[in-house]
Amino acid sequence: LVSVGAIDPETSSFFKFTNLPCKELKDLIESRNASGEITAHLFDSSGKLCAPEYSNRVVGLTLEEVKSSPLTIGIAFSKSKVNATVAALKGNLINSLVIDEPTAREVISILEKDER
Repeated sequence: LVSVGAIDPETSSFFKFTNLPCKELKDLIESRNASGEITAHLFDSSGKLCAPEYSNRVVGLTLEEVKSSPLTIGIAFSKSKVNATVAALKGNLINSLVIDEPTAREVISILEKDER
């Protein structure tokens, strides 16, 4: 069970609980084109790890370990998590999803556009 995390400095708990200064974290996210985080590992719009030097500092499961789990349930509530959820699905970081309806509608809309 993992939270699909948005990386918005105004709303994201990722900014509240990391040990990096806010400016350094913002710079890292922008320079690596990060779209979201799972277990404090940043990933890009295709769901690939994009800041390995930061991930090396994280104590816990790696994204590869999350991805290789037979059942990884992602939780995403609120429209601020749409991009992160789309990226997590594209990267097969999660294989089940608990999501609210407005967010699900936006995620589906983006995924359908990408298939065209």
